[in-house]
Amino acid sequence: MKEIIEKLAELRGKSFKFNFKSNDESLFWREGKKIMNMTVLSTSALIEEIHRCGYSILEDYLTEDLISVVSKTSLTHLSSTPSDFNVFIHINVAEVEENKVSFLGEVFDEVNKVAKFEFMRIIVSKNFMERKIKEKREKIQKY
Repeated sequence: MKEIIEKLAELRGKSFKFNFKSNDESLFWREGKKIMNMTVLSTSALIEEIHRCGYSILEDYLTEDLISVVSKTSLTHLSSTPSDFNVFIHINVAEVEENKVSFLGEVFDEVNKVAKFEFMRIIVSKNFMERKIKEKREKIQKY
């Protein structure tokens, strides 16, 4: 894992750009009947897209036995994005400390800034994660 962490450190300070179109119904804000026909990008869908970008940045650095998990996230949603707009995610690798990678960035649509965010992904072994999930399931099965 030490070699992986050293390679990840090379990402510090690098910037990446991603984009997607807000035309998939699964991306729309759907919390209540009043807003069902507004067809705007939901905050939760935006967070998921941002996390996916972070995973994409790290994916090539990870071996078969390592994964990255989101451990903390913060997003300020500044404006609404209507359906069929292009969305642009600008993401920077702010810090790499041991097995923790911190990201920050901004999101824009075709008109203005939509959000600013920061989040952290932690590199862990796949076996560790599977073991923790199994332990948790076993606790429920005991009752």
